[in-house]
Amino acid sequence: MENEKNNSLFLEKDNVGQSVSPSTSPSVRRSFKDEIGAVANQLELYAVREMDKPFAYELCAIIAEVNLMRPEFRVKIGGEVLEAGLVTEVFACLTHDHLERVMDSFNTCVSEIRNKKAYLRTALYNSVFELEAGTINDVNWIG
Repeated sequence: MENEKNNSLFLEKDNVGQSVSPSTSPSVRRSFKDEIGAVANQLELYAVREMDKPFAYELCAIIAEVNLMRPEFRVKIGGEVLEAGLVTEVFACLTHDHLERVMDSFNTCVSEIRNKKAYLRTALYNSVFELEAGTINDVNWIG
């Protein structure tokens, strides 16, 4: 439970109660801004329509937050608690197509979303598996 509180702040307490960075060396760990930039490059954010860029940037920030967590930290995805390292591995598979699919699904969602960030984190995670399954189904239907 305490890890979950620290996850969002990326801080831990040292043995005298001071907040410290979870990284051992500042040069080893990317800054949040740098991580967002790396994710934006991975997802080809430049190809997103101008009006959708703020939303796409928000998705990049959600991914960057998980990427900067220690692998043993816990992240809630669709009601399940998973290790951040596993979620980071799945997020590494995301492409521009996944980004577009998540944005389209969110924009057409008719049900109430109580926790937007948790919903989007789960949607990003699931999109890796859904896009692949959807492509296989499309090929099987056409063929």
